[in-house]
Amino acid sequence: MEPFENYVSQLQKASRTGYLIAGFIHQRLTIEEEEELDGWIELDESNMNLFVELTDARRVEEFLTWYAGVDLEARLAETKKRIGFGRKAKVVRIWRYAAAVVVLLLVGVGIYFRSSSPGRVNRIAENPINDLQPGSPQAVLKLEDGRSVLLANINDTVINEHVGIRDGVVVYVSGDGIPVMHELVIPRKGFYRLVLPDGTHVWLNSESGIRYPSVFSGTERRVTVTGETYFEVAKDMARPFIVTVDQVEITALGTAFNINAYPGEPDLRTTLVEGSIKISGADVKVLKPGQQLRIKGEEWSLIKKSPVGSITGWVRNEFKFKNTPIREVMRMLERWYDAEVRYDTKIDYHFNGSIDRNLPLSRVLELLEKTGHIHFKTEGKIITVKN
Repeated sequence: MEPFENYVSQLQKASRTGYLIAGFIHQRLTIEEEEELDGWIELDESNMNLFVELTDARRVEEFLTWYAGVDLEARLAETKKRIGFGRKAKVVRIWRYAAAVVVLLLVGVGIYFRSSSPGRVNRIAENPINDLQPGSPQAVLKLEDGRSVLLANINDTVINEHVGIRDGVVVYVSGDGIPVMHELVIPRKGFYRLVLPDGTHVWLNSESGIRYPSVFSGTERRVTVTGETYFEVAKDMARPFIVTVDQVEITALGTAFNINAYPGEPDLRTTLVEGSIKISGADVKVLKPGQQLRIKGEEWSLIKKSPVGSITGWVRNEFKFKNTPIREVMRMLERWYDAEVRYDTKIDYHFNGSIDRNLPLSRVLELLEKTGHIHFKTEGKIITVKN
């Protein structure tokens, strides 16, 4: 019985993985399921490679075209007859669904090995570089007296009576006092965490910043941000938390949300993870968990179901792509590796997958190349995108 039980266990695992990947493609995973899929992807590099292949838009379309012309019931009946599969109808139905998932995974494996055959040229290996290393925790804290304090490789220290560093995080002392304005600025190749005087946690990505008072007083808690920030807002029903970015105000009481407002991006994106927020500007919108609002000039577009796990992946120090355009991916790499990207061809390709942000640049480009749709030439800090 042991071999059979092990076989059933493997089928169940394959079925679960197939379900998660299918849910990812159809954008119907819950946050918990996204985290489960992330765990499977990060378990092994081959899992990530397989995931990239199975979620490639062109390959999915090719598979569906093939699948539409296959009499699956006839194929399964022939297979069961050949191996003498004589279980009861209920078990046969379970086998049919599990087998369908396994077929999908095996097709993906076959695609992967074909695209990774020895004949394929590795362009990165042809162009050795003085490899660019990933970003690290670093920031500049600008104080009210005009001083700028460089924060890098500091775990624990006291800066003044208002603020200190604890376990590599900027932490404020809550209490009374006269508010003075502070600013935390993140350079390229940097990220940092901050705990505001009210207990709100803030993550800041590369080339981002936040301006805030050393003490929150009055009837509201107001901060101003640039770039990309993620908030876990401390609850205070008497004082709403307000984030100003460009010409927009985002109001929350106790919630978690992500703001992407880089100047080089096509729009401002606010994504709600939990709780509720109100966004005010040229229009007014109230977001529910999982929704994203995109603002481009006077145009406001509400995405009712957004890939939250992918959007907030940077908080966990991951690149997470969900149908992400190549140019958006390369802008992420520019900020994280302090690189410059050039294009010698017009290309419109979208990526799916997850990559550790701790990897050197050459390794990240190598993983992107494994899709078979894109290649790179690197010279110093310049990355050239090629077909």
